Amino acid sequence: IYDPTRLILRLQSIACLGDLIGDGLVDFQDLNLVLSSFNTMPGDATFNPNADIDGDGVVGFTDLNIILAAFNTACR
Repeated sequence: IYDPTRLILRLQSIACLGDLIGDGLVDFQDLNLVLSSFNTMPGDATFNPNADIDGDGVVGFTDLNIILAAFNTACR
């Protein structure tokens, strides 16, 4: 279920959107985290809540697009 309140809180907790591992870069490690959980949701064995960037409960194309849009950039 889409919850815009949850999305806002989730985005505020991420220092750099797309930098899921917190190393200051959006790179292959972040992309691999999303890809390894792609098309999963809570309860699935490979679901990783950190990969659900948009907070909609599914690791999907929106999460992947967020990573790809920021790919190969350093956080400010």
